[in-house]
Amino acid sequence: MKKLVLLLCLLMCQIASQAQTLNTDEALKLVEKNKFKLGLSKEEIAELKITDAYKSMGTDITLVYIQQTIKGIPVFNQIQTLAFKAEKLVSIAGTYLSNGESLVKQVPIFPSVYPNKAVEIACGYKKITVDHYLQATTIIPGRKLDFGKLKSTASNITAELLWLPIENKNKLALVWQIDLAPTKTADHWLIRVDAHSGAVLDENNLTVYCNWDDNHSHQTDHGVSLKNLNQSPSKFDNSLWLGANEKASNTKVQYSPSIIQSASYRVIPFPAESPRHPGGSATLVNNPWNAAPGNATSLKWHSTGTVDYTQTRGNNVWAQEDGDGNNGTGIPVVSTTGSDPLSFDFTPDFTTSPSTTNPIPNQQFNVTNLFYWNNTIHDVMYQYGFDEVAGNFQVNNQGRGGLGNDAVLADAQDGSGTNNANFSTPADGGSGRMQMFLWNAIPTLTVNTPASIAGQYQAVESNFSTANKLATVGPKTGQVVYYNDQAAGTTHEGCIGQPTNSVLGKIALIDRGNCNFTVKVKNAQTAGAIAVIMVNNVSGAPITMGGTDNTITIPAVMVSINDGLTFKNQLGNNLNVTLGVGPSLDGDVDNGVVVHEYSHGTSNRLTGGPAQASCLANAEQMGEGWSDYYALMLTQDWANSNLSTGALSSRGIGTYVIGQTPLQPGIRTQKYCTDMDINNKVYASTIPAETHDLGEIWCATLWDMTWNIIQQTGNIAPSIYQANSGAGNAIALKLVTEGMKLQPCSPGFIDGRNAILKADSLLFNGAYACAIKEAFRRRGMGEKASQGSSASVTDQIADYTPFVTIEKRTNKVQALENEQVTFTTVVSSCSPVTGYTLRDTLPTNVTYISGGNYDAPSRTVSFPINFDAGQVASFSYVV
Repeated sequence: MKKLVLLLCLLMCQIASQAQTLNTDEALKLVEKNKFKLGLSKEEIAELKITDAYKSMGTDITLVYIQQTIKGIPVFNQIQTLAFKAEKLVSIAGTYLSNGESLVKQVPIFPSVYPNKAVEIACGYKKITVDHYLQATTIIPGRKLDFGKLKSTASNITAELLWLPIENKNKLALVWQIDLAPTKTADHWLIRVDAHSGAVLDENNLTVYCNWDDNHSHQTDHGVSLKNLNQSPSKFDNSLWLGANEKASNTKVQYSPSIIQSASYRVIPFPAESPRHPGGSATLVNNPWNAAPGNATSLKWHSTGTVDYTQTRGNNVWAQEDGDGNNGTGIPVVSTTGSDPLSFDFTPDFTTSPSTTNPIPNQQFNVTNLFYWNNTIHDVMYQYGFDEVAGNFQVNNQGRGGLGNDAVLADAQDGSGTNNANFSTPADGGSGRMQMFLWNAIPTLTVNTPASIAGQYQAVESNFSTANKLATVGPKTGQVVYYNDQAAGTTHEGCIGQPTNSVLGKIALIDRGNCNFTVKVKNAQTAGAIAVIMVNNVSGAPITMGGTDNTITIPAVMVSINDGLTFKNQLGNNLNVTLGVGPSLDGDVDNGVVVHEYSHGTSNRLTGGPAQASCLANAEQMGEGWSDYYALMLTQDWANSNLSTGALSSRGIGTYVIGQTPLQPGIRTQKYCTDMDINNKVYASTIPAETHDLGEIWCATLWDMTWNIIQQTGNIAPSIYQANSGAGNAIALKLVTEGMKLQPCSPGFIDGRNAILKADSLLFNGAYACAIKEAFRRRGMGEKASQGSSASVTDQIADYTPFVTIEKRTNKVQALENEQVTFTTVVSSCSPVTGYTLRDTLPTNVTYISGGNYDAPSRTVSFPINFDAGQVASFSYVV
């Protein structure tokens, strides 16, 4: 009976949820009904392609994404995002090429390069061997040709014919877009090959590399020309691609008669950020899916509806180690019980290697944690509208719309790299892939004597030599002596000559300042020191010492100014320390990094609709910023936060993986905080081209906005699962997520700002407009700010002008001669307004009577304006 009830519940969920998805005909009716607002003719409507259409969960908003086509062929990333309420158009973002037809007049629409040859060109461009004759075996509805897999590709290769805007959209080229995912890397390429010349015109990588610790190593080359590669075309039927209509598939599945009902996991529990953060002790958590209301967990975590798993695999994620880095089948973690209830209870030892499996099950713990957090993120974001129709990651969508078979493939301890993490996001229906890496071991500084200060201290290793790493030269133990620059011993910077005291066979303590780190350490090495401890000369955490000198072979670390003072005070008490190396660190237990990576999948699926995969490939885009923001929101201890937390606390990102404390900035240049003295990132005329630096500006703004809304509502949801609580943190997360759905493909910062304001208008009737506007104004995105082209980071205009609304009213539309008329100007502002003057010039046919300050020669009435933020003021005069 219990199984029957479960089956009926699942079927009812399916029936109740199907209304969220619109078919193409329903979406077209909405477009046609609003064609005048859209400025589309019947001919243009006949040419457009509905790529996605769905009802946004928990709202009365219907989203329709339309792609421009010319002669039946889609234009790359030329997408308009439409929102409807009660069948009325309430939002439009994105534009069409108005001159598209004229741009293609001289371009033949039948390709000279056949699709199999275009695939060969793309493979050659990426140095992938074509091991068999290429022939399309499957035609994917909606004009894609499927060429199956090669031995060296991770997924099927597809080809799609598109128009590609080039030369600042002044020309259109006919291209084959080749979807290509090599097996030996995490790359997932969309390569656009000219369908007439065979040249590679453009490409973008669906994998976002977050190389936080090193320089970016996966750069994209554009405009590479490959000529004369279209010989020997094979027979190709143009009817396979021209004029095809896309119909989304949403195959219903048979439900399993039994769903695994109970499981326990020892993990770093939500919302703790890492083992070093408060609440980060390894804890046994039972049935964590119970925290998520609604449809997010109808299959729990270990069933796809057809298959039940007793390992770290289920409907939302398949987590396993990938130590050989082959993106294949690795070693999952298997429950220590063979059946329901499952148990993943593995106790870690963070002082030993994260890859150990026996007798210390560190690897099992870390993979379990990755599985737990991927599912948790899925369940939280489901509450905010990242559900099936919006393109979330699930094997079985249970008849609720969207495309399934795309659970996240989460590779733990991936062997293809270090000090890194990445996420690959194909369009809906293709599995996202998360790769988490091991990070370099961090140096340890242990004070052996005197006993009064014995213990571990934070130390940061230098980066100026490849020959002096502690991991290579081994631990160093010795007495610490202060490096004396002169006999008087008043300075200790090691900048000139040799020390006046002996450092032979000892560890030299040197003060930072006045010369390069390499000079200081090389002088100590020449004097016979076995290692150097550099004392920072500014408050805060120690830094990585830079420069280049590979002749330096003694290890060198930096300590904070405070720890350095502690050491100096004990030099006369036989200060003896050991410099060593701890175990490597694992990104799988830095939950902020895990959320960051997963959120690349969220932002890529929500922007431009889930059928797209490349709407965040432009220069001024905010992908890294959204990922940092979601990481902050999902690892914030909301239960212990209050209205002052935003200003009084600050947050780093990725502190664990680089060996920092939670109080340090981690992998970002500044910690996130609403205090501008701590984080002063702003939108400016020159902003960083590097995506992570760019993202810091966006995240800082969203973090400010969140705390503004919290201040306005006066309350905080203790659990971020509570999407409909009406609390400030939940409202902010809802606005950011809904804003991504409403913004255009290839958005810039001002597009993103406007989309969040539109979300507030549609969801809350603009109740939080001032909280939003003030956050953006303070960071340089005021009322008059301009992003210029979102393809550039050099043409924007910052602005700090308050958002002011001025509305002039009159008490009469018509008046008789000598009849008095009152004019009233209503002024509202989200910012304080002081020192301004409102002036109005009287028409020549009226006589001033009263109100304001009247200047007869100029016939102007003026009012001084001084009022607080959020105030509405009225100014009236009578004529």
